[in-house]
Amino acid sequence: MADRRTHYEVLKVERDATSEQLRAAYLRQARRHHPDTAGSDLSAISEAEREMRSINAAWEVLSDPEARRRYDLTLPVPERPGVNMGAPDGDQGGEPEWDHDAIADAPGVPIGGVAKVFVRAAPIAFVAGMLLIFVSAVMQNSALWRLGLATLVGSLVAFLLAPFFVMASSHGRD
Repeated sequence: MADRRTHYEVLKVERDATSEQLRAAYLRQARRHHPDTAGSDLSAISEAEREMRSINAAWEVLSDPEARRRYDLTLPVPERPGVNMGAPDGDQGGEPEWDHDAIADAPGVPIGGVAKVFVRAAPIAFVAGMLLIFVSAVMQNSALWRLGLATLVGSLVAFLLAPFFVMASSHGRD
């Protein structure tokens, strides 16, 4: 069965560990799992050899800064406290519970063009429409009320169309 642990899990270090911490963890794990310390039981020696292969593979990648950087790009974004991207019970299977702040902080291509206009204009139009309706009620002005209502309808259209423009603007960049 394949080892599904990350190199960081194999060495029992955090992803932001320094090179000194990685070296110390490698030496600690190598001493602990070296086949010479496994005793005379063949199954224990075999398990120690498997573990040492994992430890050596992890050290080979993580000890080289460029190889480590490339490896880190293949890993999922590390979870921050309070961010749950998995199932409620901690199991990573099933439908994820998205933390929208984590998604907003995720690296990616910025929104541009018409999509940016729609994303920014929709909430502004909504607030402006609500203010116009409030002012028209105070002043009892039907023209302002119609303008406020039209602005609210425009903001609703912008809210509904914004995701489509964002998807269309990011389609060609993948």
